[in-house]
Amino acid sequence: MAIILTELPLEQITEALINDALDLAIGFAGSHAVEIDSQPLFDEQLCLVMAKPAPDKQTALTLEDLQTLRFALLAPGFATRQLLDAWCQTQNFKPAVNLEANSIAILLKVVAQGRMATILPDAIVREQPGLREVQTTPALPGRTVALLRRKNGYQSAAANAFAKLVSNSTQT
Repeated sequence: MAIILTELPLEQITEALINDALDLAIGFAGSHAVEIDSQPLFDEQLCLVMAKPAPDKQTALTLEDLQTLRFALLAPGFATRQLLDAWCQTQNFKPAVNLEANSIAILLKVVAQGRMATILPDAIVREQPGLREVQTTPALPGRTVALLRRKNGYQSAAANAFAKLVSNSTQT
């Protein structure tokens, strides 16, 4: 038995869990289908991601500043994009989206070239040497990362062991 990792939009994750095509998923706390259980793991913050180098002294970018940027964002079906779109709506802000992708890796490569910015979880940026986190005013939203599984569904020993491993590793 192998662990298979894949990136999917939230709707596809939910459907796969309900249909037993997935045993577990890493997603986000919040409203889910009634068939889905959610176990909170940790909190994360979305951040503006741009290529290095950064100016010596950088202040937080305002909505007016953000309006001048071109964005490469996750496709609308992804939970990160849905959270960002909801934030943009509350801020009355419409980003200039020039590229949408179904892969974080693609977004990181595009942004590293220096022509576009993206918005992703802050932990991802810390792992990327060619990228930097830029503060915004108002601050971008945060959320709780959660382990998702089907309620009352069969859980294999491997799925339970993996769930325990993930849960323990996020508590340190």
